[in-house]
Amino acid sequence: MLVTLNTDGSLDWGAKEGSPGKAGYAYWISSDIGKFKKYGRLPDCINSMGPELAAIAKGLYFIRNHSELSKATKIIVNTDCEPGINWIKNINDYKYQKRHKKHRGTLHNIARHHILEMARKGYRGLPEVELEYRHVKAHTNELSEARKYVNDWLDKKAKQGRFLKLEK
Repeated sequence: MLVTLNTDGSLDWGAKEGSPGKAGYAYWISSDIGKFKKYGRLPDCINSMGPELAAIAKGLYFIRNHSELSKATKIIVNTDCEPGINWIKNINDYKYQKRHKKHRGTLHNIARHHILEMARKGYRGLPEVELEYRHVKAHTNELSEARKYVNDWLDKKAKQGRFLKLEK
């Protein structure tokens, strides 16, 4: 079964310079069995890649724990975060790891770890699934293409999510 996961993360840069800003996420999952949408708040974050990767991780977590969606054989991940896609794909590139050493232990490094674990080893004993990442151009007024319309919805919801109560 093919499942499409659309994600977006948002960081409130209104905080004092150098201090963490409020972060939010949103995902929209489309499949043969229906659509699933969710958005919410993340722990405060100091860079914008953390919420983007956390949104992907939360969407994959939902898919892998849903009774029907967990049967997916391929997941297409649409995101407007091209650096995030590159970081996930280059996990074994030593030079790339060295350049991003400063992020170890941060929210986006933890989210990246979970994404890779789910993609490579499956989750809760489920088999591997093929993951394909696609970049979606964000913040455009041309919303006729479905992926861009969904990304616009995700952007708005991720921004709203920054100000929700943090889930436990």
